[in-house]
Amino acid sequence: MPADPAGRQTRDGVFWRPAETLAQRVSKLRDEAIVRYKALIALLLEGHHLTRSEANALSPNLDLQVIDARLDRSQPLPVFNSR
Repeated sequence: MPADPAGRQTRDGVFWRPAETLAQRVSKLRDEAIVRYKALIALLLEGHHLTRSEANALSPNLDLQVIDARLDRSQPLPVFNSR
């Protein structure tokens, strides 16, 4: 599902096999969210809607949720790092 115009919410379906693939995809989604955040900050700076000091005081607040929708949950999902 695409993000809303401000990039505040993104949903993605991921097949989890193997577990390393799931961990890599979750990491990539997190990295993409950071890139969108930085692009938004750059636009606000360019349009003079935000000063450099205001931008430097901000940091992204990401809430990464992994929802396990598998029917067979006998094998646990990998643990994800929060950066």
